[in-house]
Amino acid sequence: MKQAKSQWKKTRFTGVQIYVAKDGSESYYYLIKIDGKLSRVKVGSKAEGVTAQYAHQKRLEALNMLRHGELPTALEKKRRKDVVTFGQLA
Repeated sequence: MKQAKSQWKKTRFTGVQIYVAKDGSESYYYLIKIDGKLSRVKVGSKAEGVTAQYAHQKRLEALNMLRHGELPTALEKKRRKDVVTFGQLA
């Protein structure tokens, strides 16, 4: 018997993806590009009542914040601040 593997699925909403885990649970993520890097941000799971439409709405809010020079709170955690790179040391 083959065990089902986890996978990513597209939705009809731009920039929204569903992650289907091995146990069948679904989590919703939106994609957003900041400083040329693509980030995948988790919105929530289907068990929590999150839908693809809700994840799309959250993505639009994040894009709107970026246009106004603000960084969405979900992305503040992912962004590293005051990191010294090897290029800066040389």
